[in-house]
Amino acid sequence: MRETLKDFFENSIRRLNFNFIYKVFLALILYLFLIFLFSKIYVSTASILKLGDTVSAPIVASKTLRYENKIETQKLKDKIVKTFKPVFEEKKSIAAVSKNEVVGFFDFIEKSQQMNISTKMMYESFQNDFPYIFDVFMFNEIIRYETENTYEQKVLFILDKLYSSGVIEKSILTSGIITSIESNGIRVYRSDEFIVQEKTIDADTVYFWEDINENISGIIEKEFQFLRADKIDTLEVLVTTFLSPNLMYSDKETEKSMNELLNEIKPVYDIVKKGYTIVNTGEKVTEDKLLIIQSIYSNAFTYNIRVLVGMALFLFLIFAIVAFTSIYYKNDFFIDTKKYTLLIFEMLFIFLIIHLTKTYFLTNDIISEYSIPFYLYTFLPFVVVINTMISGKAFSYFIIYTVTFLTTIIIVQPNLISTLILFTASMASLLISEKINKRSQIYLLGLLIFLIYLLGNVILLIISDISLSSFLIATILAFFSSIIQVVLISLFLPLFEYALDTATVFKLQELADLNNPILRNLQKKAPGTYNHSISMGNLVEVIARDIGENPLLAKVSGYYHDIGKMENPLYFIENTTILDSRHKNLKPTLSASILKNHVKFGVEIAREYGLPEKIIDAIKEHHGTSIIRYFYALALKENVEVDKNLFQYAGPKPKSKITAIIMLIDSIEAASRALGEHTKENIRQLIKEIINAKILEGELNDSGFTLHDIDLIQKRAFQLIMVAFHERIAYPKIIEEEGSKKG
Repeated sequence: MRETLKDFFENSIRRLNFNFIYKVFLALILYLFLIFLFSKIYVSTASILKLGDTVSAPIVASKTLRYENKIETQKLKDKIVKTFKPVFEEKKSIAAVSKNEVVGFFDFIEKSQQMNISTKMMYESFQNDFPYIFDVFMFNEIIRYETENTYEQKVLFILDKLYSSGVIEKSILTSGIITSIESNGIRVYRSDEFIVQEKTIDADTVYFWEDINENISGIIEKEFQFLRADKIDTLEVLVTTFLSPNLMYSDKETEKSMNELLNEIKPVYDIVKKGYTIVNTGEKVTEDKLLIIQSIYSNAFTYNIRVLVGMALFLFLIFAIVAFTSIYYKNDFFIDTKKYTLLIFEMLFIFLIIHLTKTYFLTNDIISEYSIPFYLYTFLPFVVVINTMISGKAFSYFIIYTVTFLTTIIIVQPNLISTLILFTASMASLLISEKINKRSQIYLLGLLIFLIYLLGNVILLIISDISLSSFLIATILAFFSSIIQVVLISLFLPLFEYALDTATVFKLQELADLNNPILRNLQKKAPGTYNHSISMGNLVEVIARDIGENPLLAKVSGYYHDIGKMENPLYFIENTTILDSRHKNLKPTLSASILKNHVKFGVEIAREYGLPEKIIDAIKEHHGTSIIRYFYALALKENVEVDKNLFQYAGPKPKSKITAIIMLIDSIEAASRALGEHTKENIRQLIKEIINAKILEGELNDSGFTLHDIDLIQKRAFQLIMVAFHERIAYPKIIEEEGSKKG
């Protein structure tokens, strides 16, 4: 029994297709992620009461709950804000400059008097040398009083008093800050090289520079009680002239201080015990009651199971359609595990970017999902270009339709214009990427994407309610989106090209260079095969373009399809002559084996040089499972019962249109060389017979050819072969005259 179970499990494991399980696992990850993104459709926050609602049934706490009383916490914060003292920096140099100016002014008066300069000349000199404005009367008054009693010491004394309390310029402050100063006072700091000094100034001792004229007379009278009124007026003018604000508001330090105080506040918590009646029937919901209700039900969610099941089935249907069509049409992205993995991660990348952008970036009124169109952060063109350049355009069409459709559903408020712009940018990327043959052209593709996005922004600005600021932000995002996609393409395309061993246009261009080491070796070792291969490449390139296949891939496949003939070049007729054929003394079976081996050698050489799989496919499939008829016929003459398999290529049959074209043109080109007369009728009949024979033998069953394709190939092959073997006129011999011969 134990051995039976062991054998059962071992056989079951051997039968498991781990490649298939891996693909299903990746698809399941993408499927569940999409279900999560669609959650807004079937998941909603539990509905709770609003402020002022009347309760129809009592609400009782179902559990003991400790919750933050945000109302009381906010009261503490409001108290801090209300009593907060703005922070100012004391500029010590301002007081020093003011005092120096006072000393300089009175020194000027003293020196002028010592030199017996007249008052008139002294005033003229004052106007030229000093920036202060005193009329002649005030200037004379200052000089007269300075002679009797010193003004200088009194001005310096008053300035010291004002600067010690602090002088603030009101006009540069907001009304809120002014209110705080008038209510709470200020905090002042003064920083020297090594010491930072802080002090607090009460509201009633803070002086506003603009209000000094109203207050200065009281300050002077208080300090100099026996001074006459006219002298006080003169002193007022002098003080206000030399006084400047010495306290500068520090927005940075004020905000820092405010945050420190707010962070020190600890939240106020209340406890509601289970069974407590929060609101009775008929009562209105007050602010404090609403806070308790929200705390109890804030994390409660409701699930619409019917919608969830419906969305799950809907997504499953989309996945099933994609899988069926891809498998049915043998798409590379589903057959090749590496490409399938790339496809899944591309889809995850697109939808993850959408989710992160919506969740963490589009979170305010200016930059929101309602004003920023979703095509700007759906990097579908990037994915389309990568897929098209790696595996052609066929599957990229399907990706565009599917992703555009799913993205539109995921976005909360999509519009038709945004969907069409995303679709247009993706389709343009697909069509342009087919034409790219230089890496620098990727930047032009980025410019095209930006222009399409810009057009979409302009259309939305015209027909929608988005603001001009939103339009400008969307335009900036359009620029960066196109730049990012160009960078991603430039960065990842070479990596994917290497990792997937695929034939991108850039790789094919390198291989199409006739100076490529493989082609140089082929030309050196098998010149006839080389000429045949180059001719084949040019022929299949034309036909591939006619039927809508990649002409560059077709040409390169034609160049390399016979590289295996480098191993035994002289056993192939194009590298020798019939008279020198090395097959004369060989048995037909051995000759057939040598000819068949050129496919195996070709694959080995291709893998050694790291050629893409599509080129290797052309090498393996260009003969399919056809029979080497010449040597099979010779063998039948010797032995009627000879094994036909000895003369049959191993295959596989062509699995793409390009390898099937190479098979047909290879056969047609070889057979046409053996024609006696290259007339139109003979060539047309030869092409028809070869194509019909391949169809009857089933060699084209897996190629995907349509009757229209075969008809095009037949017509184009006829034209190309006729050009290759066009009739030439016979040039007559020139018979020289007898006289000229004698001369």
